Amino acid sequence: MSFNGTAKNSKDPLLKSSDEKVMYLMQEWSKLAHGFSYEDIVGASVNMLINVMRQSYVTKQEAEVRFDEVIGQTKQGLMNQYDSISGRKKGVFPYDQVISPGVLKAGPRFI
Repeated sequence: MSFNGTAKNSKDPLLKSSDEKVMYLMQEWSKLAHGFSYEDIVGASVNMLINVMRQSYVTKQEAEVRFDEVIGQTKQGLMNQYDSISGRKKGVFPYDQVISPGVLKAGPRFI
């Protein structure tokens, strides 16, 4: 499995969810992660999060509160990508095509 990131599709909702600096880091991380397995990417991402938290917060309580906030926000962002009824992944890109039938002229039927 390879991780290609979001840079290829400008309509990806993740591109609109963060400021430019965050998106730049995400795109650079995507380039570095290309070719690694899903497990490797998740492991490295979690280790990076833990490292940042332990360097940023002096007490266990502060770190735990902030960690829970980050995970809660992240989970909500992930759940927004799934349909609440079916539980299936939503289409990443909005569908704006409308299909409507033209006028049907019915004539006599031939057998």
